[in-house]
Amino acid sequence: MWYLYALIFWHLTLPLLTRLRDKGLPFALLGLAGAVALGLWAGNVDWPFTLVRVFAYYPFYAFGVLFRPQIDRLDDLAATSPVMRLAPAGALVVCYGLYFRSLMLQEGQLRESAKIFNDVAYGDGYAMPDRARFYAIGIVTSLALIAALGGCKTFAGLGKKTLAVYLFHMPIFAFYSELGFFQLAHEKPLPVTVVFVLLEALGCICLLASAPMSKTFDAVANVWYRLRKK
Repeated sequence: MWYLYALIFWHLTLPLLTRLRDKGLPFALLGLAGAVALGLWAGNVDWPFTLVRVFAYYPFYAFGVLFRPQIDRLDDLAATSPVMRLAPAGALVVCYGLYFRSLMLQEGQLRESAKIFNDVAYGDGYAMPDRARFYAIGIVTSLALIAALGGCKTFAGLGKKTLAVYLFHMPIFAFYSELGFFQLAHEKPLPVTVVFVLLEALGCICLLASAPMSKTFDAVANVWYRLRKK
């Protein structure tokens, strides 16, 4: 439910963000500073129903709206300059490759998404500087991905297929945990662990995004609209 609340709240702030964007870069920076301050403040509040995520992820939405002209220019420049694509792509592969390798070699199972994916640290044990650092990493990574992969239509289709994985990741995680697959894979050499994770993700995408699954869930989800029509 937190995601529905997030969409409502973010959309209500859209007129303010676009007005700040249209006033120029200084106002866009001011708007981003306000969004980041809101996200940092919200991390210190004990919200029910994980509503902290409504505010914790807001700076990324605000950044996309406030700096839309600059992002478009970056995308256009990358489309005409191979260097603008290859340099960020190489930096992402090297930096995140080394980072994930270090995670794979750690003892025990690392469960915190903030540390694994440089996510927003809204959980216990994270201070405000931690969350600020993750905001910076996330925004820089997003810009690098836009430069490296902007305009690639293949990823648009992949994004739609991974929606089912996002919706059902908790039952899938519980299923693998109960069967002990994660621990078994972690005890194997690093290449085996990497292959296991890749095959697991691809298998989930193929299963949950398949036509039978899609038709089943679409039929259930559209019951409300059919009733309204009648």
